[in-house]
Amino acid sequence: MPTLIAQGPQPRDRWSQALIAGEKQLVGRETGWQTPWDREISRRHVEVLLRDGKLEVVALRGAKNPVFFKGETNDSFTIAPGEYFIVGSTTFSLMDDQLAMTCQLPTPQHERKFASEELRRQPFRDPQRRLDQLEQLPNTVENATSDYELRTRLLNLVMAGVGGALAAAIVRVKVKIKPETDLDATDFSSITEVLNSELHGKYASGFPISAKLVFDTFRSGASGYYVWSGKLAGIGSTTFTGDYTLAPDVDWAFCVPWSARGSDQWALYVAGQFNPQEQTTEKEDLETIGDDLKFAQILVHFASTLLDLQRLKVLQVQLDRFFSPRVRRLLQQAADQGGLNEMLAPSEQSVTVMLCDLRGFSAEVESAGFDRPQGVRNPSIVTSKENDEHPEQEDPLHRMFNRVSRSLEIMTTAIIDNDGVVSDFQGDNAMGFWGWPALEGALEGHAVLRACEAALSIRAKMGLPGRERGREDTTFSAGVGIASGNALAGIIGTVAQGKIGVFGPVVNRAARLETLTKQLKAPVIIDDTTARTVIEHNQQRLAQQRPLEMRVRRLGKFRLVGFRKAVEVYELLPAESDGELSDAELSCFAAALSQLEGGEWRQAKGGFSELVRRDAVAGYFFSMIIQHNDTPPDGWDGIVRLDRK
Repeated sequence: MPTLIAQGPQPRDRWSQALIAGEKQLVGRETGWQTPWDREISRRHVEVLLRDGKLEVVALRGAKNPVFFKGETNDSFTIAPGEYFIVGSTTFSLMDDQLAMTCQLPTPQHERKFASEELRRQPFRDPQRRLDQLEQLPNTVENATSDYELRTRLLNLVMAGVGGALAAAIVRVKVKIKPETDLDATDFSSITEVLNSELHGKYASGFPISAKLVFDTFRSGASGYYVWSGKLAGIGSTTFTGDYTLAPDVDWAFCVPWSARGSDQWALYVAGQFNPQEQTTEKEDLETIGDDLKFAQILVHFASTLLDLQRLKVLQVQLDRFFSPRVRRLLQQAADQGGLNEMLAPSEQSVTVMLCDLRGFSAEVESAGFDRPQGVRNPSIVTSKENDEHPEQEDPLHRMFNRVSRSLEIMTTAIIDNDGVVSDFQGDNAMGFWGWPALEGALEGHAVLRACEAALSIRAKMGLPGRERGREDTTFSAGVGIASGNALAGIIGTVAQGKIGVFGPVVNRAARLETLTKQLKAPVIIDDTTARTVIEHNQQRLAQQRPLEMRVRRLGKFRLVGFRKAVEVYELLPAESDGELSDAELSCFAAALSQLEGGEWRQAKGGFSELVRRDAVAGYFFSMIIQHNDTPPDGWDGIVRLDRK
């Protein structure tokens, strides 16, 4: 991958950034790709663009100091891989890492493997210098914004910490290396990949990696080094048959195994030279390699550990999206006590399930024409030229996606804030449930009441379906169905595709109630089990002379699609307040509903007519009576039968 490397006056003053063709990048002391170590570089100094494998460099207006290319001042030029330009005391080199593994390197004059325990026992000759270098590792991991950047930063530490290092790479082998693997017959290009590399400028055009050293490392699981030339081998530069020539300055290479990810195997590969100016003995040179190898192994070990911790932090953030703090604490306690698998295993629990669906989403998608061929859209949806510079903000599809995301965020936040578990997303709806795992100290009915509190929160923040809000809101309205009962809770699904969720008739019932909200235009509909818990809770609060937090009203018996028996359904309402139906209006509705169920449709019509302007559910029953000419159908038993979802 083409890479721009900045190298300042000190080894630590260095970064490496991957270049993407066609994307402009700003380089400056305080903006874009930053060089804070060099005061001679302006805050915004040059702009670079990778095109056709070469880097176009343009000095920006306001840059105070000149840019040097090939020894001359130049404000606009193009560099090829292996070339560089200089600003202040920083050199910027273009690399196009052409590293490949080969078996055609000459036989090493010296080689040795080190078991981890052996390196651990070997003392550093200069421990303070190594500790100073390792102190940079936590910040290196913490500040990296991607795996690629993290690996690059680690290689920068290696290049700065290993004396004489000319090249470093992280190599990935995609298959398990077996002792009987024939290296000469192996197609390395199909099973290996250089994930990251750091090369000195003179090696930008290519650098060979010893396949034998890498594969021996994976076979044995031990770090090791090869020495080809220099003082130890007693020979000068070496050539060998094949497509590569061993660089004349390369005397040695070592390889350290990295923790495997799945079937992948990683290794840190470093090559370099001895300092020809130093008057050292062969023993001292070998000790230097051992010192560097131990440093690299410690670096890899710490990096692996810190990387695992970083991934755990990322996982924690992801878990925050699905579990409340109380639920996460329970899961953590189970894990600490070795009982997490038992807790996650499906078990029958008394749960409350919520299905929440966006209203108007499908109609808006159809109206906008997102499912039509590209270029065939609703002509009323036009992006102005003024907004062409920000298509991500004005494009209708992006705008729709952002609205859906904000709406789903409201749903999931309400579930999590009320100790629920977010179980699933399916396009424009979300599912949550309560009652698993059992919360310590939770009173009877806790799960039901928290689910209802979550539903009322969603209702308040997303508005009422079917009611004009006077403006284009940033979210959709929503319909919520809640049902309570026994179900299997835990990891549901196959071994490969399992997820935490619930399974049982209660889920289907909640889904049907959510669908019923569309027909009745009631924001939140609950089943009778849920309603009884709320009613009992309200009776206790009234006995204690405490104000009610929520109310329920019975909507009657409905024969839902797919159900053999009729079910009692209720609407969940917030406490009486301005803009909500009053208790008196609810009493009027209850009287009209009783008349409807008893076959007194003409009388029921009069009761519902008083409410239709403020109550969509009353309007549903009022329309039903009119459609039947104020007369109940033959065989009317008080049950409303639905023939569609």
